[in-house]
Amino acid sequence: HLSFSQRVSNLILILVSDRFICVSDSSKDSIPSYLLRRSAILKKIVVIRNGVSIDTNKGCYIANSLQKDKKNPLYTKNTAVVVARLVYVKNPFFILNLIRITPAIDKVIWFGDGDLMSKMKIKIKEMDLDDRVVLMGNCNRREVYEALRNSMIYLSASRWEGLGVANIEALFFGCKLFISSIPAHNEIANIV
Repeated sequence: HLSFSQRVSNLILILVSDRFICVSDSSKDSIPSYLLRRSAILKKIVVIRNGVSIDTNKGCYIANSLQKDKKNPLYTKNTAVVVARLVYVKNPFFILNLIRITPAIDKVIWFGDGDLMSKMKIKIKEMDLDDRVVLMGNCNRREVYEALRNSMIYLSASRWEGLGVANIEALFFGCKLFISSIPAHNEIANIV
């Protein structure tokens, strides 16, 4: 819950702004009701959904003609990709437990860095997942696209987030999404 000073600050920011942009319907739905009671504020709220740059991704997608890179040992038949910071909100330890109990996922390529990187490395060793989880850290988008192109599965266990671009990119590259049941993810599931 927001303190009184936070509520007043939010109200002032919105009143002096020309527009209040939400990245999804679920982020719009998360606006506190005390702000929505003012018609002047309602007129300023706009939903501009996150999207995928077709021009950026199309080259990677079409140039490879949907062929998987069978020569790359990083990818197996049932490789999954995770694009998420290693922080509490992204729920990384839940994903590790999911991998541990799901032998059908041969390998997980994880893009992202964060406060939990050292704990993740320890947990991966403790759970004997060294041969199944590859922590890539922060990489350029091209490497992420290559991983998505070569994978069948995309995992996201976020506790909350806006409409994540990585989820949409995974769909673009033909991955099956296994995502947590949060408003932004449910919005994607309802569209797909």
